Amino acid sequence: MSENERTRTKIIEAATRLFSCNGYYNTKVSDIVKEAAVAQGTFYLYFKTKEEVFHFLVMDYLGKLEDVVQKNIQVKDSVASQSAPPAKDVFNYYYNLFHDLLMIYFENKSIWWITVRDGMNFSKLTAIHTSFKERLAHLLICHYPDEKMAYASIGMVAELTFTWFYIRKKGVESVPELARTLAEIHIKLLES
Repeated sequence: MSENERTRTKIIEAATRLFSCNGYYNTKVSDIVKEAAVAQGTFYLYFKTKEEVFHFLVMDYLGKLEDVVQKNIQVKDSVASQSAPPAKDVFNYYYNLFHDLLMIYFENKSIWWITVRDGMNFSKLTAIHTSFKERLAHLLICHYPDEKMAYASIGMVAELTFTWFYIRKKGVESVPELARTLAEIHIKLLES
């Protein structure tokens, strides 16, 4: 990693910590540079505003979620190409999809939490959060018979992750159990 990449990473990591602890609105660029141990001018070599840093964080997070969904679309197509896929294959497909999504949520929970907590009170963040949900729903629509189920799936995963990872303070060890539960729920929904 070059010196420029290290400096940019330090700024991004500092911004993530501060946005998570203090909130988006209570974090200033001066706080970020102090936390990152870089000069104020150095920040502006990499980002124009704190909004730009936040936008980068959210888009990076969204890209990781999109990668998981895209990977699983290929697996779904393989399972769906079978005239009557075995129940085990269908379960494994949904289990792996939700396991991978939950891992991304867990590994990036501070970014997700910032968008939920701060995003609804700031038009740019609201737009990013709305765009995020729309893009994720668009990617998930191929898994469900209609758009409502895709949005319901996002809501269910979001509520479950919030409850388990934030309120109950559960760790990564809970991901397999949550993925199993979500897979079972989704199979029942699709069967009805």
